[in-house]
Amino acid sequence: VLASASPVLERMIDRARRGWGADCTIRVLGVSFDAVRAFLHFLYSAKVAPEEEELVGAHGAQLLALAHAYRVGWLKRAAEAAVSARLTPERAVDMLKLARLCDARRLYLRCARLAAKDFSAVERSDGWRFARRHDAALQLELLQLLEDADQRKERWARERAAQEACRQLGEAMASLDHIFPSDGPARGDAPCDKAGCTCRGLQLLMRHFATCARKAAPGGCARCKRMLQLFRLHASVCDRPDKACRVPLCSHFKAKAQTEKEDKTWRLLVKKVTRAKVMSSLADRKVVPEVVVMSWTMYNGRVAKLR
Repeated sequence: VLASASPVLERMIDRARRGWGADCTIRVLGVSFDAVRAFLHFLYSAKVAPEEEELVGAHGAQLLALAHAYRVGWLKRAAEAAVSARLTPERAVDMLKLARLCDARRLYLRCARLAAKDFSAVERSDGWRFARRHDAALQLELLQLLEDADQRKERWARERAAQEACRQLGEAMASLDHIFPSDGPARGDAPCDKAGCTCRGLQLLMRHFATCARKAAPGGCARCKRMLQLFRLHASVCDRPDKACRVPLCSHFKAKAQTEKEDKTWRLLVKKVTRAKVMSSLADRKVVPEVVVMSWTMYNGRVAKLR
């Protein structure tokens, strides 16, 4: 039974039988008697029953070390999950070193996240004080993990902010199409009856653009510059013929784009806004594919977390 449960035990037992007869004594050092007894119990049962999860949690760190040393993969995963679920800031440094020695990637990441979340409590732990005095490599590794976590948070925040900006620009492009439909009269200043539409804000901005005297002055008007950027962006994503599109300056910017080469940053912005616009239109349909609903929900969930 032991040989079938662990390849390490199988080699030890086979070597003992071939060299010294049928007797075989295996000494398990470095862990408590109760942990060894629990380890043998799980080897014979070949599973962790629901009522035995507390036993795994009570000897989680020692079972993880034993399962790694004797190459019992399923028990190693169970012990790693139990230690990760019961991890505290006071034990984060100790368990980080254990995870590194036992190649427990899940526990390693859990320790790093916990240290990044509550580093003040980790600094007060005995493990951190020991590492600071006797294990400079472990201390440096933990500090590097914290720095990487901060950089990752900043990068995610920038990406989410960029996603939110593209989503808002996609809504603005849809509002322009709603204000200037191709198959009817332009709405102008008429109020919009569509729920959640941002037409009113664009109507006020266009009214200011039409009457502003500062747009031709040196330095210009910031609001008018914003409106010109929206018109240019619309012309870049517009797929209507020139005569069919009634958005102001659409044909002008289309002709200008044909003569002047757009930079890489602008093309990337157009691509992202087009994607956001398409996803928004698909999500508004009555019958929407499930994959589109899941993608749009995940996209909006990320934006909501940023807010």
